[in-house]
This record gives sequence, structure tokens and C-alpha cells, in this order.
Amino acid sequence: MQMPLTQVAGIGPAAAEQLTAGGIKNAQELAQADISIITAIPGFGEVRAARVKQAAADAIAKNDGEQESVPQTKMKLEKPLEEKVEKTPKKNKKKKEKKGKKNKKKKKA
Repeated sequence: MQMPLTQVAGIGPAAAEQLTAGGIKNAQELAQADISIITAIPGFGEVRAARVKQAAADAIAKNDGEQESVPQTKMKLEKPLEEKVEKTPKKNKKKKEKKGKKNKKKKKA
């Protein structure tokens, strides 16, 4: 199946229209196109052409890898979630204690 140009990083609707007008209709064609063909399209200099060509190849490889991957299963956590959560730093506890003392003084007055 052909990947739309807009699925390539750095290609939005306007750039996709420019590429299509220049004869590049999908990500596969972009990945295989010669840099000189891409740079002939308005808005695509050498640097941008090289970037989107590589981005197209990366997007295709990623998409192909996802289609061939093993079905996802539930992952087991290495440690229980409670152990990963950091405890409140002592500074915060001291601030809370000070606030409590201030409130007690106000109540006495």
C-alpha cells in the first residue's frame, strides 16, 4: 500500500501539493527520487530535499516494521509502580510543618 506524502515528517498539505505537482505522488516515490528531481520542485532546496527523502525512507521502514511485528502483549513491569514513584522530599514536609506551627500560633492569639 502506498503511504501518503503527508505521513512523512516535514511534509504538510502544501508541500504534498508541491511534490504531487512535481510528479512525486507518495512517500515511496519520494524515498526513491533523485535529489535533483526533488530540488527542481519549488520550495525544496538541497537540504530540505535530502531531509524529506530520508524522512520518507524512515517512515516507510517504520511502517513496514509495524506491519511485520509480533502482536502486542501486556508487558510486565520490572518493579511495582509504587516503588517507582518518588517520595515527597523532606523540604516539602518541613514547609508543611512550619505552616502548621504558624496556624497554631494564630489560633492561640
